[in-house]
Amino acid sequence: MPETSRKHRPKADQLLRTKLVPPRLPAPLVPRPALLARLDEGMARPMTLVAAPTGYGKTTLVAQWLGTRREPSAWVSLDPGDDDPAHFWTYVITACRTFDPGLGKPALAALRSSRLPSLDALVVSLLNDLAAAPTAGILVLEDYHAISSPQVHAGVAYLIDRLPATLHLVLITRAEPPLSLGRLRAHNQVSEIGAADLQFTPEETRAFLEQVVQVPLKPETAARLDARIEGWAAGLRLAALALDGQHDPAAIERFLGSFSGGHRHVTEYLAGEVLDAQPEPLQEFLLRTSILDRLAGGLCDALTGRSDGAGTLELLERAGLFVLPLGDDAGETWYRYHALFAEAMRKVARERFGEEELRALYLRASAWHEEHGRLDQAIEAALAAQGYPHAAALIEQGLDWRGHREVHAVRRWIEQLPPEALGAHPALCFEYAVAVLFTSDRYAATTAARLEAPLSMAESAWRGAEDGASLGQALALRALVALWQDELERAFALARGSLGLLPESDAFWRGSDLIIAGIEELLAGRPGAAQAALIEARALSGAAGSLQGQLAATGLLGDACVRQGEFDQALELYAQVQAEAAGGEDMLDDQAAAALGRGAIAYERNDLEAAEREAASALELGTRRGNDQVAVHAALLLARVSQARGETQLAQQRTRALAAQIQQPGLRREVLAWQARLACAAGDSEAVHHWYAGIALGAPAQQASLQELEDLVAARMLLADGESAAALALLERRRTDARQHGRTSSEVEALALTALACAAGAGKVAGDALGRALAIAGPKGYQRVFLDEGEPMRRAIASWGAHVAEGAPRLRAYIYRLLAAFSNDQARGAAKPAIGQARPAAPFEPLSPQERRVLRLLAAGLSNPEIARELVVSTNTIKTQLQSIYRKLNVTSRAEAGEVARELKLV
Repeated sequence: MPETSRKHRPKADQLLRTKLVPPRLPAPLVPRPALLARLDEGMARPMTLVAAPTGYGKTTLVAQWLGTRREPSAWVSLDPGDDDPAHFWTYVITACRTFDPGLGKPALAALRSSRLPSLDALVVSLLNDLAAAPTAGILVLEDYHAISSPQVHAGVAYLIDRLPATLHLVLITRAEPPLSLGRLRAHNQVSEIGAADLQFTPEETRAFLEQVVQVPLKPETAARLDARIEGWAAGLRLAALALDGQHDPAAIERFLGSFSGGHRHVTEYLAGEVLDAQPEPLQEFLLRTSILDRLAGGLCDALTGRSDGAGTLELLERAGLFVLPLGDDAGETWYRYHALFAEAMRKVARERFGEEELRALYLRASAWHEEHGRLDQAIEAALAAQGYPHAAALIEQGLDWRGHREVHAVRRWIEQLPPEALGAHPALCFEYAVAVLFTSDRYAATTAARLEAPLSMAESAWRGAEDGASLGQALALRALVALWQDELERAFALARGSLGLLPESDAFWRGSDLIIAGIEELLAGRPGAAQAALIEARALSGAAGSLQGQLAATGLLGDACVRQGEFDQALELYAQVQAEAAGGEDMLDDQAAAALGRGAIAYERNDLEAAEREAASALELGTRRGNDQVAVHAALLLARVSQARGETQLAQQRTRALAAQIQQPGLRREVLAWQARLACAAGDSEAVHHWYAGIALGAPAQQASLQELEDLVAARMLLADGESAAALALLERRRTDARQHGRTSSEVEALALTALACAAGAGKVAGDALGRALAIAGPKGYQRVFLDEGEPMRRAIASWGAHVAEGAPRLRAYIYRLLAAFSNDQARGAAKPAIGQARPAAPFEPLSPQERRVLRLLAAGLSNPEIARELVVSTNTIKTQLQSIYRKLNVTSRAEAGEVARELKLV
């Protein structure tokens, strides 16, 4: 890298401060009290939209209005370079710090990190700070039409929907922004000022012109001019400029009578009446500098070859020649041309100088920006000059400090490079592939296809250079692509290969690989090993500033806890994901996975309403994102909820519909296994045997978790067929493997099925298995693992529970709760018989309402006489009711009854 480039490399948090101040008010200025009053009234709503074509005086009106308000204000002048989420929010948050210097510190710190966090999470942080602000303020976003990024629009929409009372937002734009304005209008949340409102009235037109020419005008002359310009403020200023120095009333009247300053004639008018009227040196200056979005004396000198740029800009400002002062920054006073004027001058410059000369001017601008540490502006100018080799070098230089923080800007720049320029820079090929993946639908096959060519170019160059570290990054990116294309085995192999090449210092890509390694361990049935990989992945992602990586690792850690039966810890992890994944589309995958995990826990704990609610949320989010893994598992959970409620037909319809839709072989095989599992619960022997015949002819499942699911379904089929020995052998292998690798949920399920398999002729063995299952499951809150086995399991638990020792009140309470849940299932027709089994004769007997009242008072420490007085009954009646309670709870003392009542949450 040249020494000059190294010396002037910009910092990531460098801002153009002149974008954060409103333009000075032009002179002359016509008061517009009616519009100022409209803006005052708009303060009662969250947002004001000032939308009109260029030249209608939008900015002038808002700047004039701010001068009449007491509230502090913040201003951001937007341009095409801000069409990037990181740039946009950095400027917005920095502007808002005018309200409170401490506002937005966490958000700005995150934006300055090497990896861009969730932009919507940043908006949430900003909103929280604004809500806590001691005084109300006004935020103005000027030229919002320069923004086209869907991500920026989504963030602004999120901001508008949740604006605190301490902030009023004003958008100045040439066109209506895509911000659900219909909904905002319907809820009276937006005040609007449009082109029709901004049009000068005949009276205002006349007052404006008389300030310029200082000669009284005939009312009909002003009215005629107003009709021709249709109230267009820029047209009036053009007319005023042409009249500058004119004092002959007759000449003024003649000019105004023939003026045709409509939009179609602006360029011709500016060129013929304004530009041509200037001295030749000034014309040259205007045309050569018209390519600039922002003007400073030194920058203009670089383009003109002169040394009077600062003085010329001051002269233009005093002359009112469409130059707007922006303020001082880094020792330079900055300006910008009026947009219409600049566009017209560029057209003339192209005609007068030709394309080659314009490209040379852009290259000079690029060199000046680079020398002064403004790398973004240098890149934009080099691209405009079609100086692609230099632009590519500048972009690559910027990656040293930019990283993946601004993938939208990187993608926009690189897409302007021709293939030959891109091919000479393997790092840019790789960064473009990264940008495509992280700014597109990651699950779409077209996304994978689009990044293949640049990624292959990068890999080819790195192999030739024997650059192992860079090849490791390429493999890590390919692993992510394969994961999101559901090519799991390929993703796992690529991640392992990548980890062998990446240096320890590469936190971002090592963290990504370890997340994939954690998924591999989970699917292999090793949640402990998965935890180790995911804990390291979360730490590395945090060090790299990757919120997405942290969220993914945290959610997967929750899944590992579920497999280990650590439900409460899993819920805490899912809650972390839900709290931090606040915002838009890029956070929906994490929200969906967390909802699915919470739903699975709610189902196991027999909270079917919560399970259904969470599964429905996960299904909606997964479908919206095209995330088949989450969507399918959410739909399967909904089918299980339906089965648990006795809605067997609905459950079967759900699984049949899934099986018909899913194309991925592994995912479809899992759906078919669950379809067979639900058929077992419904007593559909034919369907189960048909499924088993299909998998018996094929290869074993690639993933251990899927093989375990199929084996446990097969064990239920063997058990129903009376082949207890075969079922026991299969279950013992499963139980041993589950215990060895810490899969508590699988171990409990295998033990429960073992108890059913042994129940026919080996009561003690069955009791031992069931006892171990209940002892493990009780403290963790398992229920559906037993309830889903129907009446045979209820009888086994009731029989075994009758012999539980009196010294085990918690286990007794757990058994009581399970039997009560069985009773509820039976009452709603949900407890279907297992294959070949009959329905039970009678449900479990619960406590009566009066017995519940007695139990609550007993647990509160009241004596029998005190309970009798409280309930207005005799002491003998209380004694009788206590005996009934003891019998139903299977306890023998007041203390034991109170402990069981608390365990069952009856008090």
